[in-house]
Amino acid sequence: MLAALVWVGVNVVLTVAIVGLPPSAEAAGTYMFGLIVPLLLAALLTWVIARRRPGGWPFWQLVLLALPFYMIFRIVVAGAGAAGP
Repeated sequence: MLAALVWVGVNVVLTVAIVGLPPSAEAAGTYMFGLIVPLLLAALLTWVIARRRPGGWPFWQLVLLALPFYMIFRIVVAGAGAAGP
């Protein structure tokens, strides 16, 4: 889960640097809540793949393995949010 959490931190830092701070606490909470689902799904898929190697993986490899999963799920969740109810 920590490997995927690295990308959440990168996402938050880049968003604040590019867009700026959210206008309200509610907007910040909504944004952060939208990061939870991609985090959990990316962590799950990273775990499913990484558990098969008997010797374990170095942390940097887990971080790189989590990146595509996190980005795919982040784009899907953002697209679903943009589409509306």
